[in-house]
Amino acid sequence: MRLTTWLAAFCLGPAAVSLAIAGNHAELNGIWKASEGSETISIHQKEDAVQIAETAGKESNAIECNTTGQACKIKGGEVTLWYNGDTLVMMQTTHGNSRVVKKRLKISTDGKLEEEIIHISPAGSTEKLSLVRQSGS
Repeated sequence: MRLTTWLAAFCLGPAAVSLAIAGNHAELNGIWKASEGSETISIHQKEDAVQIAETAGKESNAIECNTTGQACKIKGGEVTLWYNGDTLVMMQTTHGNSRVVKKRLKISTDGKLEEEIIHISPAGSTEKLSLVRQSGS
């Protein structure tokens, strides 16, 4: 297995290794509600794509994108999704690349969805949210 991974990395590049490892990602499917505040995230994972719908107050945002690291067009910009081990990473650029936000989604040891929001441009403080899976999802 290790030799196969190294051969894939050498012969086919990082994309092949990413695809080989992608099967090890966490089960993020469901509807998640923030412990504090009004944010809700709905996640539907497919074999090679993810659908994410976020609602915070009156604002809502929905995307569907592959998880191979290729950019997908969204209103006003683009988004890129990939797995880094058990973490789903989302890089979103909008407003002509003047606004860049990176989000990391992963399951904590207590079963909650941990969302880390990193404001890259303009630079800002990192936010961390804890969301609870809603029953029946």
